[in-house]
Amino acid sequence: MSIHIKLILSLLLCFFTGFTSISANANDAYDPFIDYSEYDDNGDEEADVNFFKNGRQFTLHFIGGYTGLTGNLGSQLYESAVSYGLGLNFFLDLRMAIQLQYITSNHNLAFLAGGKIVKGSSDFTDISMNLKYFINTQNIIRNLAKLNPYVIIGFAYMNRETASTSAGDALFDKTPGYGANLGGGLEYQLSNKKFYVGGEAVYSLVSFKDEGSEITPDGTPTGIFPSGDMYRLSFVLGVNF
Repeated sequence: MSIHIKLILSLLLCFFTGFTSISANANDAYDPFIDYSEYDDNGDEEADVNFFKNGRQFTLHFIGGYTGLTGNLGSQLYESAVSYGLGLNFFLDLRMAIQLQYITSNHNLAFLAGGKIVKGSSDFTDISMNLKYFINTQNIIRNLAKLNPYVIIGFAYMNRETASTSAGDALFDKTPGYGANLGGGLEYQLSNKKFYVGGEAVYSLVSFKDEGSEITPDGTPTGIFPSGDMYRLSFVLGVNF
């Protein structure tokens, strides 16, 4: 074999050997369009896929029911009353949502001052922001799981606006208050999962600005201090989005 033929064969061998090595390295190279993933593990990815497939982005609901008061507010001043309002739930994942609610109620007022009965009414408004957590129902019997039980914890800004209905009684105030909400409820998804119905019970540990001050209409002492909390039992009708 001539020197020229040996040289050509050597060059061809080097070429194909180098090409094979380059191809292997190219196959092992990082491809940002194939290998990129923002998930730390398969569990995170599965949870997000499940949320976008089966979850709700937000819901709009109407709430109506019964609101009562405890302490002196309930025993010496106000009657229980019907309450109603609107709410929004923004879902963070399948089990957790931020709930915003506006609820109002009007309560009749009556108390004794200087041998005279003072009557009036108060509008209570409640603006709440709650964290709403749906309980994992995997280990609960099937019929209860369909009710989607949840718990609520949050904060509320309340306002009490009172007007007298007795002739000659100068009774009017506008008093703010703050509260902490604790409660829970149930949601039942209707057949098409577009709507849901449910029930909710919430207890508000509320502190009004004047709860440490005695009520004295026209300067008449009454021995009544407007202290107490609020509770609410409600029916909920909502739309899923």
